[in-house]
Amino acid sequence: MSAFRSAVCLLVVLAALAAVGPRRVQADAPPAPEMSATQQAIMDYLRDPNSNGRKLLDAARQETGEVSPVHEILIGDAASRAGLYRTAATWYADARDRSVQPNVAGAAEFGLAWSALGRGAFDEASDHFAAAAAADAGLRSVSDFGTALLAAAGGTADARGLSATVAATATDPTLREAIPLLNAYSLYWSGDMLGATAAFMSFAIANPDSRFTDDALYAAAVAKQQTGRVSEAREELEALAGDGHARGRVPTRLMELDPRAVLREGMRRDRERPFRSGPRRVTDLLDGDGVRLAQAALEDRGEEAQDPGSPAKHHHHAPRKQAAADATPSDAAATPTQTTAPARRAETPDTPAPAPAHDHRFPWSTLVLVVLLAGVASYLLARRARQRTFGQRR
Repeated sequence: MSAFRSAVCLLVVLAALAAVGPRRVQADAPPAPEMSATQQAIMDYLRDPNSNGRKLLDAARQETGEVSPVHEILIGDAASRAGLYRTAATWYADARDRSVQPNVAGAAEFGLAWSALGRGAFDEASDHFAAAAAADAGLRSVSDFGTALLAAAGGTADARGLSATVAATATDPTLREAIPLLNAYSLYWSGDMLGATAAFMSFAIANPDSRFTDDALYAAAVAKQQTGRVSEAREELEALAGDGHARGRVPTRLMELDPRAVLREGMRRDRERPFRSGPRRVTDLLDGDGVRLAQAALEDRGEEAQDPGSPAKHHHHAPRKQAAADATPSDAAATPTQTTAPARRAETPDTPAPAPAHDHRFPWSTLVLVVLLAGVASYLLARRARQRTFGQRR
């Protein structure tokens, strides 16, 4: 065999070995370890929390040992998404008490703050936000933002100072984007409508592509209306609403941007959203649907214009049914609001009552009664006739 032919054969053999070698190595390699049921449930929940909450509970029931604190925190999150805030607080508290890791304890305290916020317990939520920051320094900025938001909603005097602290220390872009909007809401909820109008408009102009822009435009229109610029506010609402109609019922307090109603709506929307980071989750509380609110506000005013004779609506004193629908557990002790009397119809002159309609059905029952009476009468007459005949014969 020539040297050239030998070299060619050697190359062919090496190519064949190179093609077969990796397959043998892959076949001989040990298989990757399978995830446990708990690990798989956690992975599925992080991917889609709204569809896999039950898997977390099922995996916890199947555990032979103690459920890990991380697993408990996720179960608490699933309970919070279902609106079971007290149940969620139980899981969070147990995870906090059993954990020695600062990040796990901080996450549990953050969950306790979230559960308290869902129940409308603002003071309790603020305490847990502070505890989360103390347990885990990485949660300092997001906890400070949550505390500042609750202070603004409660109308406390230190709301602006807390917001300024967040602006000076926060580095997360999600938090920094929402800080000017938080300041605007703080002005609105404190009653400074002129300042709030300027702050909301400044935010919308500076951030035209922000997810909060529609909320800022709606809030600016509502604040303008509060200052007496009604026609200008209506024009801005019409521009924001477009040609659509509001989907579903919108609470009156939410249209007025009542702080508890805004946070309640944020918590409701939170339950429908995917799993996300703390900064995103806490700022999402201010990410509503300004377009839907504008549509609902215009439709509400349209109903008032079509019925000028009805009692005037005072949105700050909504009917009892509206207040009950909007109330949180913390609102239960509030003074019940006045109910509007139903509009009475215009009085008309007395008219005679219409005669009852005649029943044209055949009177079978009367006929039967007549036949029975006739039969009884015939029997009595026949009996009397027999008695007379018998007396004459005697």
